[in-house]
Amino acid sequence: MKVHYSRFWPVLLIALSATGLFTLFAEDLDPSASAAKEIDPSVPENLRKAQVKAVETYGQIVEASFMNSLLRAIELRKHAKLLVTKPTMENHILAKISWVQARLPYLQSEALFPYADSAASINKWPINPGYVDYIDGNPESGIISNPNQFPDLSPEVLELLNGKDGITTGFHVIEFLLWGEVAAGKGRGKRTHDDYDAGKGNNAVRRGTLLISCCDHLVRHLAEQLADWKSGVPENARAKYEKLSTEEALEKIFSGISSFAARQPNISKPTGTKNIADQYVTNARFSGLGYIDLIHNAAGIANIATGAYVGIDGKIKVRGVGLIEMAEQVSPVRSERLRHYVNASMRSVKVLNSSLNRTSVHDGKLPEEGHSRIFLRALASLLKEINKLAIDLKP
Repeated sequence: MKVHYSRFWPVLLIALSATGLFTLFAEDLDPSASAAKEIDPSVPENLRKAQVKAVETYGQIVEASFMNSLLRAIELRKHAKLLVTKPTMENHILAKISWVQARLPYLQSEALFPYADSAASINKWPINPGYVDYIDGNPESGIISNPNQFPDLSPEVLELLNGKDGITTGFHVIEFLLWGEVAAGKGRGKRTHDDYDAGKGNNAVRRGTLLISCCDHLVRHLAEQLADWKSGVPENARAKYEKLSTEEALEKIFSGISSFAARQPNISKPTGTKNIADQYVTNARFSGLGYIDLIHNAAGIANIATGAYVGIDGKIKVRGVGLIEMAEQVSPVRSERLRHYVNASMRSVKVLNSSLNRTSVHDGKLPEEGHSRIFLRALASLLKEINKLAIDLKP
């Protein structure tokens, strides 16, 4: 007898990751209450139908992920413009918060197999601060400080410069422009809103121009990414994906997760204190919030496992068939273990995200070591179970 379960509830926690866990505007959102009422899942009759439906659902999740990323990037651009136009401490904090919120849905796309197509322009790392702006001991360094050599700071020019002598586009350049250089490699950047005030900071106008250009470039590339995965568009990436055989499409889905796991060597063998904040701070070193990368990567994997996606408004955008449904048709034990580790990792994500609020973005508050250890173990186990499922499904 097949056991029915509420397969969507873990992914509802992801809605909190993208909206309500930030206590930014005195809101305490709980989308699960209303979203759960909309759920009426259909259980596939056999493995073949589960596979076909999972492939279809995956394409929908990719599109929804990129749509979410684009919407948040547009909000980031709006708050960056507000900072440049009116450089106050409050607007600076709001711009930082918008950067974090824009990054969350993008991070959830990193385990998707199309991720690498645009990563170079959107998420390239590491950043050489001295190539972009002033640094400690060299107040005249960087593109911003050299208008004669770099008179044009348009998005098109930044793209041409990107990767030649340093990185000039993407999330981390924007992060550096908002937080500033990390002194002695510790803590987080100490940039203030005065850097965007023409009456107080050197090169404030050019700095603001570069910030807005970076945001424009980000929005443009995320829009292109979304267009490539919009359904019903002939010959785009989505159309080519849908022409694959079910087996070929599933191989790409699993290879995307496998590639992600290969980029995270510390998951299965955590080092040092096993504190995620210590291990992943280099991913977003200027803000000191590098640990959010992995916990929202995990949320993206949970999307694939559950076959669901929650939007920035807390409502379910995709509800279909995920890896768990396929596993049910192969091995009840495998599906139960997948469900267990999805639930465990998402509960940990919720706890770790509780440290993300106005204070943490501005001053810094890292997750507790105990919760980090639990999360890393749960995610490592989830990735192992997904790999085992991929093996189970091979003929």
